[in-house]
Amino acid sequence: MFDVSVLDQKIAGRVDDGAEFSVAGNPSTGFLQWSVAGAAAFVLRDTCPVVPEGRAPQDLLISGWAVAPYIEFSGSGTSAAVGNSLLKAGVKTELQLFAGSFFDVQQVQIAPYALTDFGFAGRGYGVTVDWIPVSLDAHLNGYIGTADQTAWWWTFKLNADALRVDSPGTTGLPTAYYAWAGGKIGLNAKFKVLEKAPALTVGADYSFFHDFLGGTNAGLFSAIAKMPLDTSENASLVLDYKIGSDYKTLQNLNRVKLSLAVKF
Repeated sequence: MFDVSVLDQKIAGRVDDGAEFSVAGNPSTGFLQWSVAGAAAFVLRDTCPVVPEGRAPQDLLISGWAVAPYIEFSGSGTSAAVGNSLLKAGVKTELQLFAGSFFDVQQVQIAPYALTDFGFAGRGYGVTVDWIPVSLDAHLNGYIGTADQTAWWWTFKLNADALRVDSPGTTGLPTAYYAWAGGKIGLNAKFKVLEKAPALTVGADYSFFHDFLGGTNAGLFSAIAKMPLDTSENASLVLDYKIGSDYKTLQNLNRVKLSLAVKF
């Protein structure tokens, strides 16, 4: 699923995702298979507050904040079956913290949300807490540069997600309380295959989560290659491979998918 970034993108070059659409069919039988995933947010932020006079370098400073109402959605199905779908709406608040010498900033994100499915039959609610450290010199969760430069960076994030599902609907989530905690680590690179073409982005990551109430583990490996179709990178072809279990949907995955990603 997509993360909704509420950090000022000017402090680091990043990989921006878009909404993904995938459709496959068999003309001879009329069988159709589809999937969709994406996110949208409206962001209010202040990333340049006044530094207090007399502040020591080791003192903790809130160097930026952001508030973003958002929606996330994912779903798949066929012409023969509705399939599972997940629709979330919430408000994400981020505090960008500056202190010490190892990290440039630390991002703490808190996001209460409600969830349902595409048919609005499901019902649940929860809250996520994320910690994302940024060290530009170490290429951790970002890098200094522009979108058209060759670059590499690695990702590391810790997450907690407390969730209550009252009605499953077609979300695929059983009625229960969940207390997920875990994180994700990955490595990414961006480079030009052709001089005048947009840069190709490749990456791989592994996430692991444990449900402290249900005792369930969920580990997911992902690999991705993303080729922009225009210089603004608003449309891209995305080839991705996933194997494992996604804790957000409780689906076991082992698939390769080619999709169109679009940013609005």
